[in-house]
Amino acid sequence: MLFKEIIGQEEVKQKLLKLVRDDRTPHALMLFGPSGTGKLPLAIAMTQYLACGDRQETDSCGRCPSCQ
Repeated sequence: MLFKEIIGQEEVKQKLLKLVRDDRTPHALMLFGPSGTGKLPLAIAMTQYLACGDRQETDSCGRCPSCQ
């Protein structure tokens, strides 16, 4: 799942991307909130972004073996 596929949550997406850009990714993140707010898609997008072999500034590539 790509960050661009997640509707809304712009502030959270930017904070997650900034953590990686600043090389300050914690060993664990807790995403919480009411059901239907996009916690699982955000977690999947972040995991894919971290594992991506051709990471872009704002999203994973979506094509490399890690993204597939």
